[in-house]
Amino acid sequence: MDRKIKDLKVGTRLQFGRYTCDPSPNAAGVPIIWLKASPNCDFISEYALDSLVFDARERGSPINDHKWYGNNTYELSNIYQFLNSEDAVWFHNMHEYDVLHGDYANRRGFLYAFEPYEIAAISGGVQLPEFNDIFNVYGSNFALFKRKGIRPHPSQDFRNRFWREGYEASSYVSYWTSTPKEASTRVHVVGRDGYGSSAEPAHRAGLRPKCRISGDLIVDITADGVYTLRAFEVDDTEEVYSDDDLFSFLGLR
Repeated sequence: MDRKIKDLKVGTRLQFGRYTCDPSPNAAGVPIIWLKASPNCDFISEYALDSLVFDARERGSPINDHKWYGNNTYELSNIYQFLNSEDAVWFHNMHEYDVLHGDYANRRGFLYAFEPYEIAAISGGVQLPEFNDIFNVYGSNFALFKRKGIRPHPSQDFRNRFWREGYEASSYVSYWTSTPKEASTRVHVVGRDGYGSSAEPAHRAGLRPKCRISGDLIVDITADGVYTLRAFEVDDTEEVYSDDDLFSFLGLR
């Protein structure tokens, strides 16, 4: 009998989508390994995939916090828009003073090298994990982190890109969450030591995204014991929403 996403145990490894942090025009996407993080079919990348800022400093903004530190509202950030684009050129102003940080200048959207059926399999887009997904503050964190996996190593692709910074396979990487720190200009991060910390939006931290994959989709297992999503036909006649539709839905327009 076919095995489905919902049948996989928490902690199971799934190869799904491709990404590279190399901004070179001819750089090919590298397969992403995800870990099943919850019985609700949430997955989080096993490794830190990149090192990026959360948002750029908005030099023209009348709000000093945004001008000097960047915007810590997740839905208005560079990283939010980047994670949910499959385009080579993806940046659009989310508000009047929005600007693109140089980290993203030549990076294709995170979903650029995903197959159409892989994009269709994702429910609710690709996101940063919430602080509460990682740490059991209110009792609703990912089951995965009750046992292991809070501290990610850098992917091989990450190490190739940031070799000057001395990352090794055994190194740990701090990474962003989507959760702003209350009464602050900062955003919660998970430190290299595995404890909660915070950083200004215009500073760098690791990229460790999460997504929810439809539970009834079929998977196959490889000789290495890693699962892959079985390809399925995508209905490309479905209505496509414009950027204005998306921003309106988010209450940004």
